[in-house]
Amino acid sequence: YTEIPFTLTSDEGAELKDLIYYHSKLQEGKLIAQPISINTTMIKDQSRIYEFSVKNEGAVAAEKVEIKLPKLDWMQLSSATSIDKIEPNEEIKISLELKPTIKEQLNVPITGSIAISQIRGNTLSIPFKIETVSEASGKLIIDAVDEYTYNTASAPHLSGAKVVVKHPFTGQIIAEGITNEKGLFEVPTIQEGWYTVVVSADKHTPYQNN
Repeated sequence: YTEIPFTLTSDEGAELKDLIYYHSKLQEGKLIAQPISINTTMIKDQSRIYEFSVKNEGAVAAEKVEIKLPKLDWMQLSSATSIDKIEPNEEIKISLELKPTIKEQLNVPITGSIAISQIRGNTLSIPFKIETVSEASGKLIIDAVDEYTYNTASAPHLSGAKVVVKHPFTGQIIAEGITNEKGLFEVPTIQEGWYTVVVSADKHTPYQNN
């Protein structure tokens, strides 16, 4: 702050002395991302381009803007890594190439953040949650057995058991039903991936596994 002394004098000669405090700040660029977070999917064995925008809502240009990604094998920038200048109210597109490797498990979200900085102004941290999914599908058959009678001669399977197949992280129910007289529950078509399976029956301890 800068102190500026001043004096007020009336026509009658009365005086009032006081101080004004003055503060100034350089104008800055103000970056805003749209969307503010990334929640999407990428497909096994395929490359996908995902775009989001960054707008400068500041009073002056945002200069020397840098886009920094975490070190991941499956995420690359397909647009420029640096931008000399984004003018006030200008909006630019940033493109990511998402290409999962064999290391990324299906239906398992990966989280992190993307940093966008400028020479004078705010820095953005854009969180992401990206899940690898598959377009391949198959049949799922669940066979419910009673561990107390499974090793007997008849080895009866458990009919009437409730089966629920869920997404392992969101809990979304993918399929549910009751085992038939042979103790089987079938999902005719289900996407390739990891799932949580819950089996429950009266007078039995519930079973859950991925």
